Amino acid sequence: MLLPPCEHCKIATSITLLCKNCAQELALVNPPSGSEALDSLDIAFRYEGGVRTWILDIKDRFHSERWKELIAAYLPTALFERRYDFIIPVTSDPQSNRLRGFDPSFVLAKRLSRLLSVPFKAPVFHRSDFPLPRKAMKHDIGEWMLSKCVGLNSVAAGELSSTSRILLVDDVFTTGSTMNVHARLLRGLVGQVHGFCVALKV
Repeated sequence: MLLPPCEHCKIATSITLLCKNCAQELALVNPPSGSEALDSLDIAFRYEGGVRTWILDIKDRFHSERWKELIAAYLPTALFERRYDFIIPVTSDPQSNRLRGFDPSFVLAKRLSRLLSVPFKAPVFHRSDFPLPRKAMKHDIGEWMLSKCVGLNSVAAGELSSTSRILLVDDVFTTGSTMNVHARLLRGLVGQVHGFCVALKV
Protein backbone atom coordinates (compact mmCIF):
# COMPACT_ATOMS: atom_id res chain seq x y z
CA MET A 1 0.00 0.00 0.00
CA LEU A 2 1.35 3.41 -0.97
CA LEU A 3 1.57 5.91 1.86
CA PRO A 4 0.40 9.51 1.30
CA PRO A 5 2.99 12.30 1.23
CA CYS A 6 3.70 14.48 4.24
CA GLU A 7 1.33 17.49 4.35
CA HIS A 8 4.26 19.88 4.71
CA CYS A 9 7.20 18.77 2.55
CA LYS A 10 5.09 16.75 0.06
CA ILE A 11 8.11 14.48 -0.39
CA ALA A 12 8.46 12.04 2.48
CA THR A 13 5.70 9.50 2.87
CA SER A 14 4.08 9.16 6.25
CA ILE A 15 1.27 7.29 7.97
CA THR A 16 0.61 10.50 9.91
CA LEU A 17 -0.15 14.07 8.86
CA LEU A 18 3.50 15.13 9.01
CA CYS A 19 6.70 13.17 8.57
CA LYS A 20 8.97 13.09 11.62
CA ASN A 21 11.35 15.76 10.30
CA CYS A 22 8.56 18.19 9.42
CA ALA A 23 6.79 17.65 12.75
CA GLN A 24 10.02 18.62 14.50
CA GLU A 25 10.60 21.59 12.18
CA LEU A 26 7.11 23.04 12.76
CA ALA A 27 6.95 22.33 16.49
CA LEU A 28 6.66 25.48 18.60
CA VAL A 29 9.57 25.58 21.01
CA ASN A 30 8.81 28.76 22.97
CA PRO A 31 5.06 29.46 23.22
CA PRO A 32 3.89 32.89 24.41
CA SER A 33 3.15 33.24 28.10
CA GLY A 34 -0.59 33.66 27.50
CA SER A 35 -2.19 36.07 29.95
CA GLU A 36 -3.05 36.63 33.57
CA ALA A 37 -6.27 34.71 32.93
CA LEU A 38 -4.40 31.45 32.20
CA ASP A 39 -2.31 29.32 34.53
CA SER A 40 -0.40 28.00 31.51
CA LEU A 41 -0.55 28.00 27.72
CA ASP A 42 0.69 25.19 25.47
CA ILE A 43 0.83 25.34 21.67
CA ALA A 44 1.89 22.47 19.41
CA PHE A 45 2.96 24.12 16.13
CA ARG A 46 3.72 27.29 14.26
CA TYR A 47 0.91 28.24 11.88
CA GLU A 48 2.92 27.63 8.74
CA GLY A 49 3.15 25.35 5.72
CA GLY A 50 1.46 22.00 6.13
CA VAL A 51 -0.04 22.88 9.52
CA ARG A 52 -1.69 25.98 8.06
CA THR A 53 -2.99 23.99 5.06
CA TRP A 54 -4.40 21.32 7.38
CA ILE A 55 -6.23 23.77 9.64
CA LEU A 56 -7.60 25.77 6.70
CA ASP A 57 -8.89 22.54 5.16
CA ILE A 58 -10.82 21.91 8.36
CA LYS A 59 -12.15 25.45 8.84
CA ASP A 60 -12.57 26.77 5.29
CA ARG A 61 -13.33 23.55 3.42
CA PHE A 62 -15.43 22.07 6.22
CA HIS A 63 -13.45 18.84 6.69
CA SER A 64 -14.00 18.46 10.43
CA GLU A 65 -12.96 14.79 10.32
CA ARG A 66 -9.37 15.89 9.72
CA TRP A 67 -8.98 16.73 13.42
CA LYS A 68 -8.49 12.96 13.75
CA GLU A 69 -5.05 13.53 12.25
CA LEU A 70 -4.02 15.24 15.49
CA ILE A 71 -2.08 12.53 17.31
CA ALA A 72 -0.55 12.27 20.77
CA ALA A 73 2.99 12.60 19.36
CA TYR A 74 2.21 16.17 18.26
CA LEU A 75 1.08 17.32 21.71
CA PRO A 76 3.36 19.10 24.20
CA THR A 77 4.44 16.72 26.96
CA ALA A 78 3.10 19.13 29.59
CA LEU A 79 -0.45 18.20 28.57
CA PHE A 80 0.18 14.64 29.74
CA GLU A 81 2.02 15.67 32.89
CA ARG A 82 -0.74 17.92 34.25
CA ARG A 83 -4.03 16.54 35.51
CA TYR A 84 -7.23 18.07 34.17
CA ASP A 85 -10.81 17.50 35.27
CA PHE A 86 -12.44 18.74 32.07
CA ILE A 87 -11.57 19.78 28.53
CA ILE A 88 -13.70 22.72 27.40
CA PRO A 89 -13.73 24.32 23.93
CA VAL A 90 -13.91 28.06 23.39
CA THR A 91 -16.77 29.27 21.20
CA SER A 92 -16.06 30.16 17.58
CA ASP A 93 -17.75 32.81 15.47
CA PRO A 94 -21.46 31.83 15.17
CA GLN A 95 -21.82 33.05 11.58
CA SER A 96 -18.86 30.96 10.44
CA ASN A 97 -20.14 27.95 12.38
CA ARG A 98 -23.54 28.19 10.69
CA LEU A 99 -21.81 28.17 7.32
CA ARG A 100 -19.58 25.22 8.21
CA GLY A 101 -22.21 23.24 10.06
CA PHE A 102 -19.84 22.68 12.99
CA ASP A 103 -17.66 24.50 15.52
CA PRO A 104 -13.96 23.70 14.85
CA SER A 105 -12.96 24.16 18.51
CA PHE A 106 -15.78 21.87 19.64
CA VAL A 107 -14.62 19.03 17.35
CA LEU A 108 -10.97 19.65 18.28
CA ALA A 109 -11.74 19.49 22.00
CA LYS A 110 -13.51 16.15 21.54
CA ARG A 111 -10.43 14.78 19.77
CA LEU A 112 -8.16 16.06 22.53
CA SER A 113 -10.45 14.50 25.13
CA ARG A 114 -9.83 11.10 23.58
CA LEU A 115 -6.07 11.60 23.30
CA LEU A 116 -5.68 12.75 26.91
CA SER A 117 -8.46 10.58 28.41
CA VAL A 118 -10.01 13.65 30.05
CA PRO A 119 -13.79 14.26 30.11
CA PHE A 120 -15.14 16.66 27.49
CA LYS A 121 -17.60 19.30 28.68
CA ALA A 122 -19.73 21.55 26.46
CA PRO A 123 -21.46 23.83 25.87
CA VAL A 124 -20.10 25.79 28.81
CA PHE A 125 -20.18 29.07 26.86
CA HIS A 126 -22.64 30.78 24.56
CA ARG A 127 -21.74 33.40 21.97
CA SER A 128 -23.73 35.92 19.97
CA ASP A 129 -22.77 37.32 16.58
CA PHE A 130 -19.92 39.82 16.56
CA PRO A 131 -21.39 43.23 15.60
CA LEU A 132 -18.39 44.49 13.61
CA PRO A 133 -15.57 42.90 11.57
CA ARG A 134 -12.89 42.00 14.13
CA LYS A 135 -10.06 42.27 11.63
CA ALA A 136 -10.76 45.98 11.28
CA MET A 137 -10.37 46.61 15.03
CA LYS A 138 -7.40 47.16 17.26
CA HIS A 139 -6.61 44.26 19.58
CA ASP A 140 -7.88 45.84 22.81
CA ILE A 141 -11.14 47.02 21.21
CA GLY A 142 -11.70 43.63 19.59
CA GLU A 143 -11.17 41.83 22.91
CA TRP A 144 -13.56 44.19 24.70
CA MET A 145 -16.24 43.69 22.03
CA LEU A 146 -15.77 39.91 22.16
CA SER A 147 -16.24 39.95 25.92
CA LYS A 148 -19.71 41.42 25.31
CA CYS A 149 -20.60 38.53 22.98
CA VAL A 150 -19.49 35.57 25.11
CA GLY A 151 -21.21 34.35 28.27
CA LEU A 152 -21.56 31.27 30.48
CA ASN A 153 -24.29 28.66 30.23
CA SER A 154 -25.51 28.57 33.81
CA VAL A 155 -26.39 24.86 33.88
CA ALA A 156 -23.05 23.62 32.53
CA ALA A 157 -21.04 26.16 34.50
CA GLY A 158 -22.90 25.13 37.65
CA GLU A 159 -21.43 21.65 37.35
CA LEU A 160 -17.90 23.02 37.73
CA SER A 161 -16.34 23.42 41.17
CA SER A 162 -13.78 25.67 42.81
CA THR A 163 -11.24 22.82 42.62
CA SER A 164 -11.82 21.99 38.93
CA ARG A 165 -8.76 22.07 36.68
CA ILE A 166 -9.80 23.09 33.18
CA LEU A 167 -8.05 22.76 29.83
CA LEU A 168 -9.48 25.42 27.52
CA VAL A 169 -9.05 24.57 23.84
CA ASP A 170 -8.86 26.65 20.64
CA ASP A 171 -7.40 25.86 17.23
CA VAL A 172 -5.24 28.92 16.45
CA PHE A 173 -3.69 31.46 18.85
CA THR A 174 -3.32 34.88 17.20
CA THR A 175 -3.72 37.81 19.61
CA GLY A 176 -4.97 35.76 22.56
CA SER A 177 -8.30 37.62 22.74
CA THR A 178 -10.50 34.55 22.39
CA MET A 179 -8.59 32.54 24.98
CA ASN A 180 -8.42 35.48 27.40
CA VAL A 181 -12.14 36.27 27.24
CA HIS A 182 -13.19 32.65 27.84
CA ALA A 183 -10.61 32.08 30.59
CA ARG A 184 -11.71 35.17 32.52
CA LEU A 185 -15.30 33.90 32.58
CA LEU A 186 -14.09 30.74 34.33
CA ARG A 187 -11.99 32.59 36.89
CA GLY A 188 -13.68 32.50 40.28
CA LEU A 189 -15.62 29.37 39.31
CA VAL A 190 -12.77 26.89 39.01
CA GLY A 191 -9.37 26.29 40.56
CA GLN A 192 -7.14 26.39 37.48
CA VAL A 193 -7.56 27.38 33.82
CA HIS A 194 -4.94 26.11 31.38
CA GLY A 195 -4.95 26.75 27.64
CA PHE A 196 -4.06 24.72 24.56
CA CYS A 197 -4.00 25.76 20.90
CA VAL A 198 -2.87 23.70 17.95
CA ALA A 199 -0.92 26.50 16.28
CA LEU A 200 0.50 29.99 16.88
CA LYS A 201 -0.19 32.55 14.18
CA VAL A 202 2.32 35.40 14.24
